Amino acid sequence: MFMAGCAVVKPNRSFETVTPVDCGLSGAYLGTAAVIPFDAKENDDWGVYTARRLTEYLMESRAFRQVVLSDDSHPKTGYLVTGTLEHVSYGGSDGPTTVFLSVQVASASDSRVRFLRTVKASSGKSAFHMTWLRMVDVPSPYIEEVLNGILRDVAADIASRTHSPAVQNP
Repeated sequence: MFMAGCAVVKPNRSFETVTPVDCGLSGAYLGTAAVIPFDAKENDDWGVYTARRLTEYLMESRAFRQVVLSDDSHPKTGYLVTGTLEHVSYGGSDGPTTVFLSVQVASASDSRVRFLRTVKASSGKSAFHMTWLRMVDVPSPYIEEVLNGILRDVAADIASRTHSPAVQNP
């Protein structure tokens, strides 16, 4: 006797975003930006990885004329993109993968924060095996997958603001 089965997998995603500061970035796409490695509370390697990936996404979305990754805290650019990686956790088969981070864009000339975004995201999976009629373990997505999704959304949002024809708030 041959018995086959399948499982119905249900993704469980949570995405909370808050933008407490949005002073406008219209016309900033003509300027230059430097992305500083993020302050990672748990592991500095994640901070460097996050900054590198955000730099790539900002270049892809053409948010600024030039985007560089810089270790210098005072590079000669028009805008500084900094951030904090507050929490990173891989859930494995037991729970969801979670990432909490904040990204800010500040004007380099006066250090005024023009844009601040805080994101809390989690992603996991649950599965019900149709033959066994019970829940089975399914591994959560990797940290990189969740983190890259967040960064891609943030970069697209920054790009939409830099290309916006709206008048900047004073």
